[in-house]
Amino acid sequence: MRLMFAIFILIFCVQAQAVQLVGKTHEPLSGVQIFVLAPEYAKNFDKFFFDMKSKGVNTVFFRVFHNASDRVHTYADNPCPQGGVYFASGTACVVDDLLSEAVAVGKRHGVSVYAWMATRSLSFLKTPQLMAKSFTPTGVVDGYGANIFEPRVRNTLKQLMKEIARTGVDGILVQDDFIMKYTECADPLACRRFTDDTKLACDARAFFDMRREADGSERFGRATATGELWYRWKSDQLQALFREMRNETRVINPAMKWALNVYYETPVYPEQGLAWYAQDLKGLWAAGADYIAVMVYQEQIMNEKNLNRSQFLDFISELSAASLGSVDSDSRVIFKVQATEFGTGRTVNLQELNLLCNRLTREGALSIVQLPIYSGRDILPACGFN
Repeated sequence: MRLMFAIFILIFCVQAQAVQLVGKTHEPLSGVQIFVLAPEYAKNFDKFFFDMKSKGVNTVFFRVFHNASDRVHTYADNPCPQGGVYFASGTACVVDDLLSEAVAVGKRHGVSVYAWMATRSLSFLKTPQLMAKSFTPTGVVDGYGANIFEPRVRNTLKQLMKEIARTGVDGILVQDDFIMKYTECADPLACRRFTDDTKLACDARAFFDMRREADGSERFGRATATGELWYRWKSDQLQALFREMRNETRVINPAMKWALNVYYETPVYPEQGLAWYAQDLKGLWAAGADYIAVMVYQEQIMNEKNLNRSQFLDFISELSAASLGSVDSDSRVIFKVQATEFGTGRTVNLQELNLLCNRLTREGALSIVQLPIYSGRDILPACGFN
């Protein structure tokens, strides 16, 4: 009897260890991020994944949320004008249950599928009752997105992530809306939680130095020491919600990976990342992120920082070093690059894209994603793709 019990315990431990090892395997990703699935793939995921595989893609990041202003995948009719999702759900309106089929067909073609999912920007959560609030020098206004301190928002997000996990998907990519802007957390729920946690007043004038303009109006200046503590506290709250979502889905799909979009400022200028977005790489890794996806959008970075090509590539070296140096495995940092210009819809210059990708790989990058992608024709022969 004791021998049988010992064998049972040994088998259980080996299986648990296997699950842990699966969860800790972080393969390099050659991916594409699908904004809108082209009409040619309507009811034909076999063709889609054949095209992806032939281009050298091993991972597809597929949009599974639908906001009110979004185009429907394959340009089909939209039964969810207020927004919805592309997977079986009892929580949100279902535009079309595409994810389960994508996962099944992707496995047949040897291509992993990650569900690209929004959080605070979901249009069906951004109702007047559920919106976060932001401080202004004259009062409080609606914030950037849904309020994570509101139990209905928190529970809805966790339930949606569990529904995604049930499809057997390989991973979830959290949209770049999983942030808090620098003046957010002004609503009563957030303020009460902040005061309970810190014993400090939730007061904008305690968070910021106030500056007087020539016309007599006030604006927020630099953060005070209390304001910097508030920034850190907000980041901790996001990480806590991330842990909850991750832990609850682990029960359903233990091998599923989690990736989070990260703004380019966060690795290079950590104080700005914390203040502007409540993002902190060390905290995200500690919360259980498998990958971070750094948004290396060429036109945005060059325009915002007023860089020429040479300066941009030097900045990419700095960004790569800071990102890759934050974690134990280079493959866990995904660099997302543009194949198409956001503003014009034109294909980016192939030579310039190759220069960018060569600089990334020279610095040690192993995981690269092209976007925005709609069909196989949009994937450029750069960054290791065909």
